[in-house]
Amino acid sequence: MSYPRFGLKAFPPDRGSNLSSARVSLLTPSWCLMVIATAVIMIGFEDDHSKDRSHNRHAMTDVLGQTDRPIQKIAFSPDGTRLAALEGKSLLIFRETEERSDRATIGVDDLDIRSFVFDPQGHTVALGNVDGSIRFITLETGQDSGRITLDEEPVLALAFSPDGRCIASAQGSGRLTLWEVETGSLRLDLKASDAPILALAFSPDGRWLASTHADGLVVVWDAETGEPRTSVASRPGLLRPLIFSPDGGTLWWLNRKRHVLKWDLSADSNAQVVSAPAEEMVLMPDGKSLLVRVDEERVWQLDAETLQVELPYRFPGRLVTAMDISRDGTRIALGELETVAVAELAQFVEKSSNN
Repeated sequence: MSYPRFGLKAFPPDRGSNLSSARVSLLTPSWCLMVIATAVIMIGFEDDHSKDRSHNRHAMTDVLGQTDRPIQKIAFSPDGTRLAALEGKSLLIFRETEERSDRATIGVDDLDIRSFVFDPQGHTVALGNVDGSIRFITLETGQDSGRITLDEEPVLALAFSPDGRCIASAQGSGRLTLWEVETGSLRLDLKASDAPILALAFSPDGRWLASTHADGLVVVWDAETGEPRTSVASRPGLLRPLIFSPDGGTLWWLNRKRHVLKWDLSADSNAQVVSAPAEEMVLMPDGKSLLVRVDEERVWQLDAETLQVELPYRFPGRLVTAMDISRDGTRIALGELETVAVAELAQFVEKSSNN
């Protein structure tokens, strides 16, 4: 007799009773004890394995604190003694890198912080807010030390001049302004473009100010006169961060297409594009390498000249959302979904890279 392949008649009429008997015979007391014993062993193994992973994680990292919101941006202070971490967009917390304690907390739930930056001396942090204001906070006290009010356009990016005397701000309307920090007086006010300005950077000598725009434009301005020196067009998108080389002759930035771009300012040419799955980028202190965050677990060290991978790093089991490098290049700050941590970078070189 043939039976249909699907449906209630897929098996012979007497097969159901045989299967039921077989199942019942399997559920004997000895079988149940064996199942329970196996489960206990597996749970114990997994618990020990989890403890080992937790031990290794804490052995290699200094967890400075827990967070309730993902870290949007993290930065070492210039002297390396503090970390500033932006939790969500409303809370900026400063932590001592050695004492594992909160130094100060800035912000409340109704404050929307779009950008922050340390002054070069590390005494002050400036906040760019969604209401169009720039707030200055003294690190020693955590108290307001001044405010500049622009308009109601969000301040998307900030940059201190190398001497700390001026601060540049970028807005969603394409407005670029330059202010004297001590007096709060306006030095430059430019309608740089119709597209939002996404990132700013001063050249190391303070002579030039570079900006990236959402329409793909990258411009280098004379920081004294506000006149454009040169510009280059790239793909529209989220062009940030923006980094000058130590000699001021090269600019690097990222775009939304997950590309690293390099622009030699001394040559009359377009920017060099390297396809790399980069989410974030910082310059190593020696100026010879770039550190790019590839995803939640991986970071690559690229040669700043060739943009080739020098060293790959991996942070297994992590969900890294932001990073920064210490001024001596040995420690990496990690902002994650739940923690703020500092790690010795060399401990996370991928083993395969040493073969």
